[in-house]
Amino acid sequence: MLPIQNRPLLRNGNDIILLDERYLINRITRGLHWLVHGNEKLSHGEQARRQRTQPYGETIETRAEDQLRRMAPHLLGRRRQRLWL
Repeated sequence: MLPIQNRPLLRNGNDIILLDERYLINRITRGLHWLVHGNEKLSHGEQARRQRTQPYGETIETRAEDQLRRMAPHLLGRRRQRLWL
């Protein structure tokens, strides 16, 4: 299944055939990071790859904190506190 996971679309002339919707969504979201990650290392070296990884990780962490903060119950008479993970 790995070939379909890597390329969930098939081009047939001017037509594009979707082989698996779930793999396509995964490829667009999570898979895109790893494509850029690998290309950065090949094109610019390990140091450039590490420099890109740190801000990406911080972005994902901030987004997760924001989502958890919105889901947290609000206690009467108290303000929501900063969420420390």
